[in-house]
Amino acid sequence: MKKIVCFLLVAGLFPALHSVAQNGDDQKLGLPGDNLNLYAVMKLFQESPTLEIFEKKLNEEDNKINNLDLNGDDQIDYIRVTDQVEGKVHNIVLQVAVNEKETQDVAVFTVSKDDSGQVSIQLTGDEELYGKDYIIEPNVAEPGATPNPG
Repeated sequence: MKKIVCFLLVAGLFPALHSVAQNGDDQKLGLPGDNLNLYAVMKLFQESPTLEIFEKKLNEEDNKINNLDLNGDDQIDYIRVTDQVEGKVHNIVLQVAVNEKETQDVAVFTVSKDDSGQVSIQLTGDEELYGKDYIIEPNVAEPGATPNPG
């Protein structure tokens, strides 16, 4: 229950934010992460009122966001969403069970709130799936505002 309340608090603080695709967003990296568009994941995260709804929508076939097959079984992998809280920072981890004993982190949302109430969010793709330093931050849609620093 505490996780849901924290997520709602965080999600409610940045409704005006949205992700903006960079030029060349449609280009493939030639890595397994090509099968999960993190820009679409960021948008879905911002539109979801709870982590449970986010996880459900992320894995819905109709949304066509998730097309990962990390275990090579020709089935789309289910992405599990977990929230790991460290002080004022929420690390929301997207994971795939590669087999019964092993999981693979796909990406991590880092959401924090500073003492002045400023919320920052950053989505980092796993290096094995997206390459080094694949980081997405939402931009602020309001005039005169600046992107969250992440």
